[in-house]
Amino acid sequence: MAYNQGSHNLYASYPFECTYWAAERYHELTNIWVPWVGDGVGNAFQWYQGALANGWATSSIAPKGIPSIICLQPDAGQGLAHLGLIYGHVAVVEKVNKDSSVITSDGNWPVGPVYTTTDQGAVIHTVTFWPGHGVSFLWAANTAKSVKGGFAGGGLAGDGVGSAALNATIQTVKKLNLTPNATVTQALADIDNYLAMKNPFDVDTSTMQDSAIGVHFTDPAKWIQAVMNNALFDLVSLTIRVILIFLGVMILYKVLSHFVDFAGMQRQAAQTTGKVLQLVAPLAALA
Repeated sequence: MAYNQGSHNLYASYPFECTYWAAERYHELTNIWVPWVGDGVGNAFQWYQGALANGWATSSIAPKGIPSIICLQPDAGQGLAHLGLIYGHVAVVEKVNKDSSVITSDGNWPVGPVYTTTDQGAVIHTVTFWPGHGVSFLWAANTAKSVKGGFAGGGLAGDGVGSAALNATIQTVKKLNLTPNATVTQALADIDNYLAMKNPFDVDTSTMQDSAIGVHFTDPAKWIQAVMNNALFDLVSLTIRVILIFLGVMILYKVLSHFVDFAGMQRQAAQTTGKVLQLVAPLAALA
């Protein structure tokens, strides 16, 4: 299938934006530049239309074995906030998980584990996304032979492998000086991503195919097992979240107790209630 490709990073003027990183990282993995910019397809959420117009493949789930770009519409949720609710978001898929979720490298994303950072000061985070409403995946068709570093969708691709130009500008994470609270923020974001709940019936059936008498079908036993595993994971995630909320409330109470006399407030409330009952009792007797 024929598709268009650019000659350079058309978003080079926006080094801190998600569009710049998506174009740069995708080229590092495939040697292919995103060809669309302007003409109404410059914003992140418009990359889907740009892919269609330029002969790129699109899907609601990430392809396995081929690097792709995830495109989130402004109403896709999954952590989009602030300007993302206007312009959407794009990132490069670094890993495709068995449950069809993807781990991505993201420019202009506020939280999450650090993937790398550029010499221009842009911090690139790793973020987990799930297929769903407002989520699509884009890639140049027939790119498997162009892939660098043996990307197979099973791990962080291209680590230590890439174009000389990008390696000259990308620095290792060890050179990133985080503020004291950044580590906590990233850790909490990572926990939140990991504990994200999903529809237990959202199962990748590509590995569950079987056949009999020339008929291909999904193995029901494997499907039921996958659904049960997803349900169990959701239950564990919900339990952990409830525990974390309870611990958070307890810690907040302990902190506030140093500044607020809760016991005194309870005594005062009890005294006030007693006085009110004393005033109401005679009226009740008259009735």
